[in-house]
Amino acid sequence: MWHYEVSVWIANRKGEYLLTKRASNKDFNPNKWGIVAGHVLSGEDNISAIERILKRELNLTKQNYSFKTLMDKFL
Repeated sequence: MWHYEVSVWIANRKGEYLLTKRASNKDFNPNKWGIVAGHVLSGEDNISAIERILKRELNLTKQNYSFKTLMDKFL
């Protein structure tokens, strides 16, 4: 069994990164600041997971952003 997760680093054109604060009622790291992340569901690819997580966590849709993967930096 595997547990697969993606992390999303969101930066604006100035190079500033977005951090989110976890709710105080969370069991894991309440009130802590961090990046957007989430689990990849069974049968889901990384990009679909990122799109789903951005919609759920920040209400962002494909029209609101463009992104590059880490692999884009190496290609």
